Amino acid sequence: HAVAAPGMRMAAVAPAGAAVPQAAMVPKAARRACGMTYAADLAARQQLAAAASVAAHLAPKETQEWAEAGWWRCEGQHAPAALIPPALFWADFATHLATTPEQPFIPTDPAGAAASTASITAALAVVGLPCEGAPTAAAGSSAAGAWSIGCSHSCAGSTLTLTATSACLLWVKQVKAVASISATAAAQAAAGSADAAAAAPEPAVVMRSSASSVLVAERLFDPRFAATSDPETGEQLLLSLHPSEQQPLLAGQAYCHSVVVTSTGPFEQQLDILLQLPQGALPLAGSPATTSISISLAPYATKQLTTTFYFPQPGLFKCAPVAVTKRGRPAWLPASAPTPLHVAALPPAAAAAALAQGSTAAPEFNWSRFLATSSP
Repeated sequence: HAVAAPGMRMAAVAPAGAAVPQAAMVPKAARRACGMTYAADLAARQQLAAAASVAAHLAPKETQEWAEAGWWRCEGQHAPAALIPPALFWADFATHLATTPEQPFIPTDPAGAAASTASITAALAVVGLPCEGAPTAAAGSSAAGAWSIGCSHSCAGSTLTLTATSACLLWVKQVKAVASISATAAAQAAAGSADAAAAAPEPAVVMRSSASSVLVAERLFDPRFAATSDPETGEQLLLSLHPSEQQPLLAGQAYCHSVVVTSTGPFEQQLDILLQLPQGALPLAGSPATTSISISLAPYATKQLTTTFYFPQPGLFKCAPVAVTKRGRPAWLPASAPTPLHVAALPPAAAAAALAQGSTAAPEFNWSRFLATSSP
C-alpha cells in the first residue's frame, strides 16, 4: 500500500507488457478538460497498480522434457538411405531377427557399422553387448584392470588365454613383419608376367603401376628453433636436426618428430600408420609412446603426425622406421633402416655458453651446412 502526503503526487509506472488503462495515458490537463474527476483518476491508478502486481507474480510455465524425434540435421521421421549405408553388420542383424530374436545379438563384423555417426549410434542400440561386464578376478594376477571386466585371462609363455564371463567384444591389433616394397613389387610383377605368358601364346605388353602411391616425409627438429628466415628473400625455412657423433642430441632437451603422409594417387586410400618413439626416449605433451592409427586419405591429400619426446640419459639409441600399410600390405617403407641417434650428456661448448648466459635467441643460420645436406 502507498500513502500520499498532502501536496504530493503519486506516479505509477506500467510494467513491460502490462495493459495500461486508457485513463492513465491521458495527461492531467486533458483529464480536467474532459471533466475526469479525482475519483476516476484514482480508480485508473489503482487498476494500473493491480495489473502491475499480477504481472510481477506470474507463475512459470510447466517444465517439459524434450525428446528427440528425428535424425540429426534431418527433418521428419524418415532418414535418407545414405545416412546408414548397407553393411554386413545389418545383414547379420536381419538374420538374427529372423532366427533367434530372443537371444542377444552378437555381430560377426562389428567394424562394418562404423561408416557414419548415425550408423554407429544405431548399431550400439541393437547390439547385445552389456555396457558393463561382470567383474572377475584375473587369473594369475591380483591387480584389477581392464582384463577383469567381462573376462579373465592367464598367460603361459607367449600364449594368452581369455575366458569370457559374459558377452564381450575382443579387438586384437598385431604388428607383423612385412616384406619391402621392392620385393613385393618384384613378386607381383613376376606373378603378373607368368600369368600373362601362360594365358597368351604371343608376347603381351604388361602395364605396371608404381609400387607405392604414398610419400612420407620425416623431420626431427628442436621446438625452440623450428624455423628461420632467409636473409635474402625473407622466406621461412624449416630447420631440421641431423644428429651425429660430432653434433649429438642433448639429454633432457625436448625434441619433435614430424611425419607427413601424402597421397599421390587420384583415389581415396585407407591407410594404417605405425609410429614409435626412439629407444630410450620418454613422451612429452601427451604424445603416446606408440601411435597406431587408421586414416582415410583423400586424393592428393596429406596427413601430419607430430610427437614430442626427450632422452633422460645419454647414449646411442635405435629408431623404429615409420610403417604405412594398406589392408595388411606395405604402402610405404623406407629404403634403409633409420640411423641411430647420438645423445650426449653435456651440450657442446657453444651451447653451454649460451645456456650460461640465459640466451634463448635462435642460433645463426649455417648456409654451408644447409646447402650440403639439402637435396637440389
